[in-house]
Amino acid sequence: MIVKPSITRLSAEVTALSGRVRGAADYTALLRGGSLPAAPVFAYVLYGGIARRGAPEVAVGAYRQPVGRGIKIVVFYRTTDPEGARLVDDLEEMANDILRAFCGWRPGNEIGVFELAGASVNDFRDGILSQQIDLTLSDQLRFT
Repeated sequence: MIVKPSITRLSAEVTALSGRVRGAADYTALLRGGSLPAAPVFAYVLYGGIARRGAPEVAVGAYRQPVGRGIKIVVFYRTTDPEGARLVDDLEEMANDILRAFCGWRPGNEIGVFELAGASVNDFRDGILSQQIDLTLSDQLRFT
């Protein structure tokens, strides 16, 4: 379980997002046409899936494979600047704050720690700019 502790961490460690972090259900409602929060900045933490990180090791009755487990942090910024030019510094500062809070951190009993997988600006429309930060942590599939 990495999403719930990540929501708690993001809200606690990034001051600008304190109390402004939600999960997948709220993000889904947003995509279905719900209204955006009135806050100047807000975020959603989503499950980012599992990726193969190496070949499996198979023995009688046992299976082990290195994987990466991920989250996606989608941050929305409101601006009155029609071109969004003033947001550039805010985007970089927010990304650095998020990376500082997550890179090297381990939620719970995971094997690895979070590392940056990528970050990008997704969209700018109607005074709302969105940025996505993808983080992964090393883990293992283990079955006996």
